[in-house]
Amino acid sequence: MRARVRTILVIGMMLALTACATQGAVLSTGVGAIRTSATAANAETETVFGEINAAHRDDVIALLLAQRARPSEAAFAPAIAPETAGRWAAAFDGVDNYLAALQDLVDPKRSTAVTDNLKGVGEALQSPTFGAKIPPEAVSLFASFGGAIVQAAAEGKALAIMRRTDPEFRALMTGLAGLVGEPGATSRPGTLRAMVDDHWAGLLSGVETAFVGVANGTEDERKPLLVSYGTLIDERQAYRERLARLRTALLAMAEAHSEAAKGSAGGTFYWIEQINGYFQKAREDAKGGEG
Repeated sequence: MRARVRTILVIGMMLALTACATQGAVLSTGVGAIRTSATAANAETETVFGEINAAHRDDVIALLLAQRARPSEAAFAPAIAPETAGRWAAAFDGVDNYLAALQDLVDPKRSTAVTDNLKGVGEALQSPTFGAKIPPEAVSLFASFGGAIVQAAAEGKALAIMRRTDPEFRALMTGLAGLVGEPGATSRPGTLRAMVDDHWAGLLSGVETAFVGVANGTEDERKPLLVSYGTLIDERQAYRERLARLRTALLAMAEAHSEAAKGSAGGTFYWIEQINGYFQKAREDAKGGEG
């Protein structure tokens, strides 16, 4: 039912744009929707980081109790470090600054100052100060994107700017999606997926070690560890899936930007609808986990 309602809303937005029949209306609504999607991606990233760390802490406590081991700061180190979370937040801020400037540019009340602001956004994305705040692997991607924005700002029109920056925007979103990590049996070192896998591998190994001590014990001694082991596997898979949807949403944002750059309302909102679906599923998963 929710999917049907979302589809009806999207169709309604597309019909409204068709009625307006102006490129400006397509851009204004399209850019706003892409920006909203980027904001949702940022929020989902922050949420999943917090949930991963909370689950990790609970699992460490359970493991230490099972092992009757002493706690240590190292054992309670978060799966996703605060520095990592901060770098991702800064990256999304950079994307939002670009989309916000585009929104201002398609506003009927825009002025020359808006074009100057867009140029300033591009210069900021290339700066060492900004580069120090984001994931190191994304520095060159943002620098290239910022350079494209600076060059495109002279165009003075949002559609021309989006067309000029689209290759770099696509490269940026694809690069960020790569830093989330690809689905599969193995995960590339340094990705968010690898961080999740590494920490859960450590917890699973801890349960395996603890089980050795009770392997010949009673069922009551063995069962809690077996249940814990299964829970850890389920948790790891759940967060792998959350990250996979985040990755897909970032790739879909690149597609939405390309469609908006073509002036295609239908294409833009097709991809926006896909993104909304990914995040709706994430919210449902989170509520299911609370139960």
